[in-house]
Amino acid sequence: MMRSHAILLALLFLALGCGNRVDVETRTDPYGEDGEPSYSRSATVSDENDFERAERLVREGDHAGAITIYRDLYRRAPSKDDKALALYEWARVEGNLLNPDRNLDAAIARMELLLNEFPDAAVAFRAREELNRMRTFQGQSGRPLD
Repeated sequence: MMRSHAILLALLFLALGCGNRVDVETRTDPYGEDGEPSYSRSATVSDENDFERAERLVREGDHAGAITIYRDLYRRAPSKDDKALALYEWARVEGNLLNPDRNLDAAIARMELLLNEFPDAAVAFRAREELNRMRTFQGQSGRPLD
């Protein structure tokens, strides 16, 4: 009798889906340790989906969401090239003409940081070009970078 109850209970759990194991991404507190919004500290940079998701958000006009993802990717990046790429994309979105919260000064500062911290990164050439465009747009005709 007891065994039949256990079998019925097991079948009930399976029928209701309670016996299925589902892996769900664990989300952390939406704010980082410094009080700034954080996308997800549990994701890894090797997962290209974060970069793709941020690009999609920019296309959809969610610049703040994209910046949050790039900032988080920059903080978690395991390699210098990953850090440089995340910083580059962060600066580009921050200085984007279509960004209603555009901050060209901050974008220029991030590009300068990238070039100072990661001068040999794969994205450094593009960063120099973008920085020169930003300075020109802002009217900072400082000498072009090599």
